[in-house]
Amino acid sequence: MRWGLRSATMLALLSALTLAQFFCLLAQVEARSRREVGEALPLKAFFGSYVGQGLADEHILYIGVTERELTVAIEPTAEGFTITWTTQLRQDNDPNNKKTKIRASKMTFLPSGRANLWRLDKQGDPLNGEPFAWTRIDGDALVTTAISFDADGRFEVETYWRSITATGMEVDFTRSKEGVEVLSVGAKLERAQQ
Repeated sequence: MRWGLRSATMLALLSALTLAQFFCLLAQVEARSRREVGEALPLKAFFGSYVGQGLADEHILYIGVTERELTVAIEPTAEGFTITWTTQLRQDNDPNNKKTKIRASKMTFLPSGRANLWRLDKQGDPLNGEPFAWTRIDGDALVTTAISFDADGRFEVETYWRSITATGMEVDFTRSKEGVEVLSVGAKLERAQQ
């Protein structure tokens, strides 16, 4: 009988902690979204090309920080806009090392029918390995979120905060798997001359 009471008490405590963690996470997200910048920037404020460097911190695969070179281009289309970005990873953080890995991505977004919210032009079924993504404006940031699932049904969420600054853009990227952050990248980019 005592074990049953203790188990019920522990389960109630665990549930309360889980709820508390959830509300704490919600508060952090809400605090981040309430930036002291006034109203949301118009979409055209993000248009342009940006180049810079950042640091990536891999939390799961191995503990380490690597340098990355990044480019971001945000351009209008007839109906919406595209975001194109590349990341160049250097082996061993050595700028003289010729071994580099380049990742390039491009997404096109269309209006969703709601203010400051766009949907991926070719929205897919994430359970079949197809992309599911959206972008929104939050103050001075263009926030892109993408969800995918691996072959075992485990989910992954990638979030890009691309914030306009006086000289260009700040990029904050996170990737989490099953709710655990495995990679974060912070970068400062300058607006490229056109």
